[in-house]
Amino acid sequence: MQTFYSWSPPRTTKDSSPHIYEEGSPPTDYEDSDDSSSCFSEDDSSLPQEDPMVMEIGAHTWQFPNDLFTQMVSHKVRKSPAEILLQGFADYAKVDRLVYYTSDTVQPWFQDAFECGITHLEVEYNALPPGMHEPTEENSHDFLRRFLKLCLLATGGLYTLDERPCLTFHYGDGINDTEPLKPNLTDFRLYWKAPLDDVVVPIPIVVESNWAVLLQQATQDARSLFAASPLRRFALVFAWNHHCRQFRFLLYHRGGISASYPFDPRTTFGRRDIFQVILALRTCRNWEDLGFPAWHKEQRFRLPVDEHAESFVSASSDDLIHADGRLRGRATHVYRLSYSPAQPLPSPSQIPTFESNTRRQNGRERGDIKFGPIIAFSRPLGPVPGQGTSNERVQAILKASWVQHSAEGLEMEVLAKCAGFFGCQRLHYSFLPITNWLTPATNHLFLPVPEEAADGDRLATFHWNDWTPEPLSPPAPQLSSLFVHITSPVGSSFTLSPTPRVLMMAIVHAMLGWLSIFQAGFLHRDISIGNLLLLLPSFMMEEPFSVDYTLLGNQHATVERQAVRLKDLLAQLGVDLKKADAFVIDTDMAVRWPDLVDVWTQSPPVGTVEFMSPAAIISLERNTPHLRSPTDDLYSFFYLAQWAAVFHPSADHLPFVKGLRDDISGPGRSDGTNEIKQLTYLNPDLRYGLFLNFLGPVFKDWLNELDTLAVNFDVTTRGESDVKKLRAAFFASAYQGVADLIEVICKHEDSLASYRPMESSGDTCK
Repeated sequence: MQTFYSWSPPRTTKDSSPHIYEEGSPPTDYEDSDDSSSCFSEDDSSLPQEDPMVMEIGAHTWQFPNDLFTQMVSHKVRKSPAEILLQGFADYAKVDRLVYYTSDTVQPWFQDAFECGITHLEVEYNALPPGMHEPTEENSHDFLRRFLKLCLLATGGLYTLDERPCLTFHYGDGINDTEPLKPNLTDFRLYWKAPLDDVVVPIPIVVESNWAVLLQQATQDARSLFAASPLRRFALVFAWNHHCRQFRFLLYHRGGISASYPFDPRTTFGRRDIFQVILALRTCRNWEDLGFPAWHKEQRFRLPVDEHAESFVSASSDDLIHADGRLRGRATHVYRLSYSPAQPLPSPSQIPTFESNTRRQNGRERGDIKFGPIIAFSRPLGPVPGQGTSNERVQAILKASWVQHSAEGLEMEVLAKCAGFFGCQRLHYSFLPITNWLTPATNHLFLPVPEEAADGDRLATFHWNDWTPEPLSPPAPQLSSLFVHITSPVGSSFTLSPTPRVLMMAIVHAMLGWLSIFQAGFLHRDISIGNLLLLLPSFMMEEPFSVDYTLLGNQHATVERQAVRLKDLLAQLGVDLKKADAFVIDTDMAVRWPDLVDVWTQSPPVGTVEFMSPAAIISLERNTPHLRSPTDDLYSFFYLAQWAAVFHPSADHLPFVKGLRDDISGPGRSDGTNEIKQLTYLNPDLRYGLFLNFLGPVFKDWLNELDTLAVNFDVTTRGESDVKKLRAAFFASAYQGVADLIEVICKHEDSLASYRPMESSGDTCK
């Protein structure tokens, strides 16, 4: 029985998950072709240009001639370092290029197979029944099905010239598939399948009458493929525009779409080009050629213990903590892992420091798996204090994120500098994956290279901008790399807080973690429900929290006053500054703030929109610059706490809460917030559940404090150009915002303590 990678039907409703914001000329005609009709059908007035998935890709649609596209999708081997240096590119260590590889498509045996196959294809094509050579709207599906089958059959000559293992295509005949891949091609489905392997990877085939609608469907299909395997480098979709008889190969990656030129299969040149790409795909020999990582498959991960990558642990994924479902962008995924330690931890004196670690240019190999350079190392995998002994399974967090070329390294700097701080992650190591063929996990090979991007006219030749009636201008190509970070400890979602007081104390502890990062010189900028984790029980940190504003460089009365106030309130609330109840993760959108250059946001602001401050949302809507300050992150803590309370499981059975959840996760957030502010535990509205009623007064007072803080900060910094004064305003607002919340909690301490968890059918109150 065949095993299929999970592939869900295309989504037809708007994604309800939080929305994150970040920061060669094609041929015009073919031999024998007399079709001059437009590629836009009569109903193009209703093109889905506002579809969220199409907007997600935006203008990041590229196209390449066949000599480049076939190299992208074929098997290739990286050249030696000496050969790469001879290419003469100064950025060879940062930017990957196709010229650094030898592709199977340039080998003599491939050229022989191509000539043999195209001869066979032409004979079989000319033998098609009358009427099949000029597909109409009625028979276009049948034409495509017949033509692609002929192409697949014609690739058989590849085996006679190259007997090494390679992947093969399968179509619907003989494959036991219970879920049709595409309704209008239910009897013809393409798959990649390795010899002697039961796992098959589907290739969607999309047929539509115009490119905008076609891209909408193809993007949905590609998104489903990435959802099944989030760490893959690319996904392939076949696209047939039957209105203008154009066929394209669409290669989706984290920087958008890289497509082949449009091919007309009715022409000799069009058939040759399509067959050349399919033959190139036949050279793929293993899952890495298809973009899948060798060190990760389904729920299993094979990870090195330390920076030497000489011993390994086999880890399993217990939970997907966070999944960014976007196609283009960071596509961050956070996994909770568990593993049996391969060896006991060495003594602290034997653990290399981050500063003493050197960059490794080549991956270490164990068996048939290579790993990329361990580019930041802090501590090996193994048992850690508070997480059991070496005989027990140990938990860790794996975070994988596609980071743009311009932002590489900052998150690793934050992790390394803040590892062990109160409320912060403890870094084990970070690495950039590579394949067994020494290909780094990037999308660089699928995009114009930097010198092409720097030349506007040259860049335009690679831009596919005619799929919409209004041509789009070429954007800067988003070169990105997959970075993997292994950290600990492991927590759970804030929505699982057992009581309102536990939730609010966890918010305080997470704020102290955020403040630790801030005091080290970084502003997080993406405080959201996926980026804070609850620790139950509390976790002993390596360093206790301490107020430290030495980064300010000079004494300042307002900062000192707020710092003393914060210390006093922490003592009054009885906060344990050695054991953390929560911690902050995911600093990939952090910036260095002390020089104040990186905090001036050119719209749209980065972050998760459901948790953005009101000022950041206004900047997003009006496309205006915004000074990203600590007050923005402090507002995000408020909206995160509100989210955790509204989505608390105790209210899952309450129909009235469903509408409230819709409000706070969409445009109605302010209405939902005002609704919650009216709740009180003294006269609870049971339609909302007691958990939320107990927090209504807390949220009301907290938001009032935040609004006052934001107004005062704006007054203090408006028109101010003195960097020292602005730094002092940043520190003062950060300390005051945390202190204000603690003061609110102290005010409501008795009421929060009176809450009792749910009993059988609902909540009860003492």
